[in-house]
Amino acid sequence: VIEGRLPIRPLHDVVPGLQVSYFGIRGKGNTAAEPDWTLNSAMLSYEHRRFVVTGTWADGTGNQKGDAVDAAGNALDRDGWSVFAEAKLTPKWGLIGRYDQFDPNKSLDDDENTRTIAGLVYHLGKGNDIVLDYDKVDYAKPGKPTDDRIQLTLQVKY
Repeated sequence: VIEGRLPIRPLHDVVPGLQVSYFGIRGKGNTAAEPDWTLNSAMLSYEHRRFVVTGTWADGTGNQKGDAVDAAGNALDRDGWSVFAEAKLTPKWGLIGRYDQFDPNKSLDDDENTRTIAGLVYHLGKGNDIVLDYDKVDYAKPGKPTDDRIQLTLQVKY
């Protein structure tokens, strides 16, 4: 697998928190058939002392595991996008929200899903956080139930 990332701060003097990034991957999936796997992703982010906002778009074929294939073993075309925001209430507390749309097989009409997350985060320091959130995934496929959960997560950076 070959991958690369190119971040750019286009207005570093005027808007220092703004960043544009490209991330790309090309390789073979991890199965005996080794289906092609590609990913092209772009991200726009803005970080301020009171808030963070990001938007991500991704387009590709297959996946690293090698199981995103059709019946003939050909890698599936996939795409999606996501937006995320955190409002920093204090230096330690923040409110987060995220919305995603993902299509795991662009040749099908009923397999898309959307995810909505809303929560509260407590920053312990040094990249360690405690997050309490509500996470909901809606599936376009008829009969597939919505996933709803409330979760408490300890994020540890090491």
